[in-house]
Amino acid sequence: MIITFGTFGISTQYVSTLVSIVLIYGVLFSDRSKKLAATQTELTMATRIQADMLPNIFPAFPERPDFDIYASMDPAKEVGGDFYDFFLIDETHLGLVMADVSGKGVPAALFMMCAKIILQSCAMLGRSPADILTKTNEA
Repeated sequence: MIITFGTFGISTQYVSTLVSIVLIYGVLFSDRSKKLAATQTELTMATRIQADMLPNIFPAFPERPDFDIYASMDPAKEVGGDFYDFFLIDETHLGLVMADVSGKGVPAALFMMCAKIILQSCAMLGRSPADILTKTNEA
């Protein structure tokens, strides 16, 4: 059986093959779109985790007129484990941290959050910078 479109004749076999290809492409594209949406959702969540953990109230130490500090972070492409932190260790010492956790997404953001807490906790115990990093790596 031949179906005629304009001046071209197309057999039903080719039409059914073409329709099958289009349907398969639609299913594959739909699956890929779902994966892409899931990845985008994860990156959005990681961005929120990261942004909420970074210092974002300025001036950071309004009771300290002897210094002021400000920082911001703008990821180049995707969220990762990059982070910074600053905190008063005691009356005369300010702790500064700038780090890059390997990886992307929620796992990197959560690891960054844990590392930040461990670093600050070790610093507040009055340890040396070398000891702080050693203890953080061990944890």
